[in-house]
Amino acid sequence: MQTFHTYDVFTDRRFGGNPLAVVSAADGLDEATMQQIAREFNYSETVFLQAATEAGCAWCLRIFTPSLEMRFAGHPTIGAALHLAWQGLLGTLEDGATRTLQTMAGPVPVQFSVQNGQVQSARLTAPEVPTVLPVSLTPAQLAELLALDEGDFPPGVAPVMVSCGMPYLLVALSSREALSRLRLQADAWHRYYDPAWRKLFAFAPDGVLGYVPQQDGVYAARMMWMERDVPMEDPATGGAASSLAGWLASQQEVADGEWRWTLHQGEDMGRFSVLHLTGRKQQGRVLPPMVGGGAVPIMQGQLR
Repeated sequence: MQTFHTYDVFTDRRFGGNPLAVVSAADGLDEATMQQIAREFNYSETVFLQAATEAGCAWCLRIFTPSLEMRFAGHPTIGAALHLAWQGLLGTLEDGATRTLQTMAGPVPVQFSVQNGQVQSARLTAPEVPTVLPVSLTPAQLAELLALDEGDFPPGVAPVMVSCGMPYLLVALSSREALSRLRLQADAWHRYYDPAWRKLFAFAPDGVLGYVPQQDGVYAARMMWMERDVPMEDPATGGAASSLAGWLASQQEVADGEWRWTLHQGEDMGRFSVLHLTGRKQQGRVLPPMVGGGAVPIMQGQLR
């Protein structure tokens, strides 16, 4: 009999962030059963904890949406890491301690923030260096796809596909107001959809000017896709945030450095989320980005 816990991830308040179910002692579950359980929870992701099979990893994470298994996702990794820490399953953790978790995309190091002996938050390092590929969508096509005006897209900032383990289409907007007006259009989605990226991550400055601040920039974002012609939205997306941090780092002109940004997501759907991003470059190479945040316990029980 498996126990489960649910959390709201990338938030410090109940009913904010992105809901997550964590199922313990899942080694005896086959893929079909895990998929059925994920469909039963019907959260954006459910994570199953298994014994690690890779050297140096503390636990293995199997991450499922209601319809498929994912190689990597940010909010299940952060939520599972905090669950393991709070359950005492990662040993004694000092501030800054790191544990590595196994995913299908590869090992994911997670660093913990600890204050007065209590784990407060976690920060993951994406399993892959960001891959950035151009996308052949014009401002007119994007405007049709998102029910916006061509003037809502900043000149010189083209859409790109970026992956740090999962690919996303990143689309920059000129203002926070345009981000709120965004409405994904089913007809245009069918015309322009590319299975290489599958989901769209739109972002805009939120309290800052420009798109590549050196540090302490604040952005707002919305992650959307179409499912059976119905627009869907995610309140907090760590994988997409990793891609954004990797792209922002790639735009920096200097060869070495570390930059931090705050990302607000979910506000337009009533589930305010805060993600902390870190981008890094070393000798001109973009390193795997980092994404961090907290979580709030919501429910626990048993699967019968």
